[in-house]
Amino acid sequence: MTGIETAGSGDRISRMGWIVAITIIGAMVVEGIDLQFMAMALPSLIKEFHLSNIQAGFLATVTLAGQMAGGIFTGWIADRIGRAKVVAWGIAWFSVMTAALAFTETFEQFAIVRFLGGVGLSAVYSVGCVFVNEYIPTAKRNTVLGAVSAGSPVGYALAAVGASYLIPHYGWRPMFWISAVPAIATIFLLKHLKDPESWTAARTQKTLEDRPSNEWSMIFKDKFVLKMVLAWTVCSIAFQAGYYSANNWMPTYLQNGLGIKMSSVGWFVAGNFVMMIFGKVLAGYASDKFGRKPIWVISSVLTAAAFPILAYNVTAQNAGFMLLFIGLFYGCPNSVANTYISESFPTRVRGTAFALVYNLGRIGGMVAPVALGYIASRYTFSMGLGFLGFAYVVAAITALLFIKEKAFDPTSKSPDADEQIESSTAGHAMLTASGKKA
Repeated sequence: MTGIETAGSGDRISRMGWIVAITIIGAMVVEGIDLQFMAMALPSLIKEFHLSNIQAGFLATVTLAGQMAGGIFTGWIADRIGRAKVVAWGIAWFSVMTAALAFTETFEQFAIVRFLGGVGLSAVYSVGCVFVNEYIPTAKRNTVLGAVSAGSPVGYALAAVGASYLIPHYGWRPMFWISAVPAIATIFLLKHLKDPESWTAARTQKTLEDRPSNEWSMIFKDKFVLKMVLAWTVCSIAFQAGYYSANNWMPTYLQNGLGIKMSSVGWFVAGNFVMMIFGKVLAGYASDKFGRKPIWVISSVLTAAAFPILAYNVTAQNAGFMLLFIGLFYGCPNSVANTYISESFPTRVRGTAFALVYNLGRIGGMVAPVALGYIASRYTFSMGLGFLGFAYVVAAITALLFIKEKAFDPTSKSPDADEQIESSTAGHAMLTASGKKA
């Protein structure tokens, strides 16, 4: 028995592991389609609902508000009833709310429905990534999670091209009917999924030992876990501020700021996300080879430099090339985060902790696009875009100073590591005395 969760047996990915990974990749593609449809529809929504830039920024972030509100609790529920059920019900709810957007008639109606859809969408990412992490062995974990993370930009690219043809001919409403269809199809795949053995073992052990069942109290009683929660919350706020601001505003800036036609905007944005797919998969593979922390820090620093370069050099003539350039970098930290965060927490609180820090991070994703809209109105869009690089500097420094990598193995079926969560010094003991039982 050891004081730290040990690696799973072997490096072979099980059949169920592949099914779970492929299913969540599909769900992430659906998420990407929806979010990019929202970004591509924004110029039309501005005209139809007569929105200011600040209102448009708010509308672009209301999904994240719903994701934050739902995500904090879906992780906790997933620790209680299992990963598969929460993801399935989340996608079902999200599908209904997405289709309902097509029938909204006012800014207020759209915002409310979008918020409610975000509550269901929160389960796709927060719980889905934990689900995959608990099936994939350590040596291949971030390579697979990089592919999972790349599902979103696949959806972004498909949606960007599709919207560039749909909106001019049919308007924005039919897009949201379409985005509900693949989400419904994903639900049928989820019927065949099983919860990971690590989660089952942790729940069984907790029942046998009659342990306290409140995952929230476990988080705040353990100093190491609480430290990870605080550090990851800062990192999450920072990188989501940059990531979602760029995603939400880029199509509008290209069309309204640089005067590029909608048909060309779709292809430019699609190229940006194709390059992001490559960057995310590469970052995932590199983090398995060289470590989570080094790749997180390096990719964050490169992204911090890339945003100002883009902001002050992009023109209508070179926009396609510049979007390829920025696409290579700014999705990489997001790719590494899926595994890096999961490995920072023990099984019994992993869903709760992952969802908590990732969804608190949506504060950055909500505030930054509104702030960027304000800066664009008061000064220039280039100034706001360039300032996004600062967020990635914060993410790099916080991880470098405060976050250890591979603190826990999500595939472990041993509950021994979780025993120490009762002690205020447990986390430190787990990291420094792996051969001893606390």
